[in-house]
Amino acid sequence: GCTSLKEVKVGTLVGDLGEKAFHGCSNLTSVEFARGPQKIGSKLFTLADNLENFVVGEGASEISNNVFHAYKVVYTQSPWGGTQVEEVDIDRQALKRVVLPESLQKIGSEAFYRCTSLSELTIPQGVTSIGASAFHGCAGLSNIEVPNGVTGLAAKTFGGCSSLENIALPNG
Repeated sequence: GCTSLKEVKVGTLVGDLGEKAFHGCSNLTSVEFARGPQKIGSKLFTLADNLENFVVGEGASEISNNVFHAYKVVYTQSPWGGTQVEEVDIDRQALKRVVLPESLQKIGSEAFYRCTSLSELTIPQGVTSIGASAFHGCAGLSNIEVPNGVTGLAAKTFGGCSSLENIALPNG
């Protein structure tokens, strides 16, 4: 992994940011894009558990599923001998702030799943689709405004958001 990497600042990224691009960057605390990327790949920050700040610039249109997926690997001895390896979902506790561009149109399923400390997030007005469990378990969110272009909410979009006091839904 890229365990020495602490901060990423990119001027412009026109293309896509692929799956698991920052996998294993365990000391990464901040990622900022002035412009782009167009699509943010799934499981982008697996095993990058210290990420606190994520800023996406204009030009991005999609956040894929499970972008902030967090897990630990558990090894257990099986009764018949040998070792079983299992990935167990855990809370992502460090992420506090996410800035998304107005160009964003889609937030995928479980995109911010179990980001328990996330407290600073505005869903841009350009968003028209929010996937199932997109913000499930985001216990730090207290207020959220769903943009006018969103015509429905998938299952458990805000499930487990125990501090959520106010959800402003679009008129219609």
